Amino acid sequence: MKTLTLLLLLHSILFFSGCKSDSETVAMQKQVVKLEVVQKIYDPQQPWRITTKETSRNALVLSNQKLITTAEFLSDSTLLRVQKEGKGNKFAAKIAWVSYPLNLALISVEDSSFWQGLHEATLSEETPNIGASRIWRWQNGILESWHAEINQIQVLPSELSPVNHVFANAFSEINSAGWCEIVTQGKEVVGITSSSSNNKLSVIPSSFLLTIIDHQKNDSKFEIGYFPFYWQTTENSQNAKRLQYPGTPKGVFITQIDPTTPESKVFKVDDLILEINGMAIESNGDYKDPIFGSINLENLAVREGVAGSTIHFKIWRHGAEKLIQMTLPAFRYERSKVPEHRFDEAPEYLIVGGMIFMPLTIEYLRAFGDQWKNTAPFRLLYHTLEPTLSENEKIVILSSVLPDPYNLGYSDYRFMTVDSVNDQKVQTLKQFEQALSLNKGEFHKITFLKGRAPQQAILDAKTLDETNQRILKKFSIPSDRLILR
Repeated sequence: MKTLTLLLLLHSILFFSGCKSDSETVAMQKQVVKLEVVQKIYDPQQPWRITTKETSRNALVLSNQKLITTAEFLSDSTLLRVQKEGKGNKFAAKIAWVSYPLNLALISVEDSSFWQGLHEATLSEETPNIGASRIWRWQNGILESWHAEINQIQVLPSELSPVNHVFANAFSEINSAGWCEIVTQGKEVVGITSSSSNNKLSVIPSSFLLTIIDHQKNDSKFEIGYFPFYWQTTENSQNAKRLQYPGTPKGVFITQIDPTTPESKVFKVDDLILEINGMAIESNGDYKDPIFGSINLENLAVREGVAGSTIHFKIWRHGAEKLIQMTLPAFRYERSKVPEHRFDEAPEYLIVGGMIFMPLTIEYLRAFGDQWKNTAPFRLLYHTLEPTLSENEKIVILSSVLPDPYNLGYSDYRFMTVDSVNDQKVQTLKQFEQALSLNKGEFHKITFLKGRAPQQAILDAKTLDETNQRILKKFSIPSDRLILR
């Protein structure tokens, strides 16, 4: 029994010291605050239905009376409150700046009394050291401190987008983490957590945070950029030979170009990228970063500037070296045929005679559960596998039907892709709306893409408006449409 007690005591010393009162803990109590968020949650399949959800996380005190935190679950927020020192009054807050692609946000608090007694955190300009660190968070009014081990620095996609940037990987016994816990080494903050799974934490390094903070100071409306191409390594020497590159294989070659950005036209498939802004690219796709060491080239899109910056490339094309430059395009969710997210806006929909039409988004597919990639209808999932050929290319679907005598025979229609309305090709709800309004005939014809389901619906045009009003009243729906674009 004594042995077990001793082991439990050692475990608590190593991994958790929530009641610790050393000088480091006292200092962190003045630098870390609790942020509570209440946000609107829309039903993905009946978007006029709205509920609310409350979440809480940590935020870190910066200069100029700003807090930094992660952006996840900040969209469509209706109430933000902050609390310092784990107790006492809660102060109204608001989002001063947010970048959902980077999963970062700055929070402001107007009440000057909130800032009294708080101290600006010291963010390290260096890469986090591999090894021991501490993780801090407010939990039930106590500032917890947990042991963590940073074991790797690598480039990964952000939590809310495919934008790649540098992360530190850390392991800790902390539970239910990933809510902007503060990671320190010594007296300096080396990062904030953005996600957690099986004791593995993804940490956004403070040096990266400082870069983004500087961008935001220079331009509060800046957009993050990305490289509009896919590439493959030349570690297999045959790839270099095929491209007629002499000597030891170097760089990476382009396999596919994003057609949604005009900036990408400077590249060609099979261009061999040798340098980016003077940084030599190795055959495995890494470069030597002055802060992070050998790391993936995707980090250069974020490190070297923001959207609109000029990026210089040395490439190998048609047997010769060539210098080209590209204006870095902005990452935008709407560039995709099936957008990943649409933040801070209500979902679009259009009800036509009880038929609910919506744009297809990943958020809609997530409504089919955690295993949505296996459980969502395949004919909808298939669109996520198709290449996006232009920024204007989108998908409109029939989600379901509200039963009414008007749509008799169509009540089982659901999860079908719209091809045309009254013989006009439709890719957005606005085009759908226009196709209805321009039709002067007796019937509306809605044609769906070919598949196992029926391919057409014919509706009475003369009684459509009357039917819509009846259905709205029957199902207590405030409006038959919300069309934003």
